[in-house]
Amino acid sequence: MALSDFPIWRRPRHHMDVEAPGHHVHWVELFFDLVHAVTIFQLGNFLSDHLDPGGLLVFTGLFLAVFFAWADSSV
Repeated sequence: MALSDFPIWRRPRHHMDVEAPGHHVHWVELFFDLVHAVTIFQLGNFLSDHLDPGGLLVFTGLFLAVFFAWADSSV
């Protein structure tokens, strides 16, 4: 088996040059990824203002909720 048979060693192609493009990201997926990124950023700002065990507990709980919501919507 030649190295060119593996996807990692193939030359990159533009998505418009592919014969059957089927793996496109929809704008809604990008929007919700952006929403989750901004939410994580805001949680980081919250943690920087509340550097105590209570703030860490709140941050951890909210972070896990946001992370699992993102992971669930990604799958």
